[in-house]
Amino acid sequence: MVSVVIPTHNRKAYVKECVLSLLKSTWQDFDVWVVDDASTDGTSDMIQKDLSFDARVHTMRNETSQSLATTRNRGARASQGEYIFFMDDDNVVEETALERLLAYARRRPDTGMIAPLALNTVVGGGDVSATIWTLGATFNWITSRALNLYADKRLDEVENLQEAYPTWYSPNAFMVSRTAYEAVGGCDDFYGIMFDDSDFGLRIYRKGYPCVILSGARVFHRHGVTTQQNAVLRRYGIESPRRAYLFARNRMVFVRRFAPWYGKVSVVCVFAPLLTVFYCALAIRHGEWRCAFGYLRGWLAGMGYMAGIR
Repeated sequence: MVSVVIPTHNRKAYVKECVLSLLKSTWQDFDVWVVDDASTDGTSDMIQKDLSFDARVHTMRNETSQSLATTRNRGARASQGEYIFFMDDDNVVEETALERLLAYARRRPDTGMIAPLALNTVVGGGDVSATIWTLGATFNWITSRALNLYADKRLDEVENLQEAYPTWYSPNAFMVSRTAYEAVGGCDDFYGIMFDDSDFGLRIYRKGYPCVILSGARVFHRHGVTTQQNAVLRRYGIESPRRAYLFARNRMVFVRRFAPWYGKVSVVCVFAPLLTVFYCALAIRHGEWRCAFGYLRGWLAGMGYMAGIR
């Protein structure tokens, strides 16, 4: 059985659409654990009213807002499935996605993480287009930049599409065996958001579990930006002071935990300062001084100069 864990916060319309898409799956041996992270928009009430017709749908609520990793862990530890499918609430699941994920898991039981292909769906002006988030992810330890295979390409631009692509992590949606989840101790609460998926996937990978993204199992990830300014800052992950802070801090923490010695030297001495100048200048250019200050504080915290790093 698969246990689907969906953390959510103030997105009752999105999470309803997400769960309803799951219930249409061709594979039906699953349950759903929606973990409401202290929403104030009536999310829990909506689930009880509109989704309780299916006994497989369970809801839990954090009375105070927690980190994404904490919320994911709570759902995972309450569930009983042999596999845990973590999914953000702003996804719609293709009907055959679960079936394809499970079929691959049965054929390759040593695999620790199996992720669907996330297609970025941008809705606006009546037009809908979908591009690839990643068909396999690694990191450049010299620059600390993620390397996402075929990012922002359309599927028809990928030649000789393979069934599975090796990866170090998957953002947004990923299924893990409970054995692998327990072997690495679950998600790390420290990160909050930003780099938490990378840390989790890389720890599974370094434990010796293969990790893949399946091109045939798909989810559609929604993007919802309303202005060009927000679109630019969102694209770079710094659309709010909190996200800017965590992005900068967590990048440094991630590098210090996992990078080889030469990567640490390169990032700390060269690329982190350059990226800090770039992101702060970008935020200031768009009139977001608080985001610039947040990024600067995050970089200092990640370097260990301020509180907030363990």
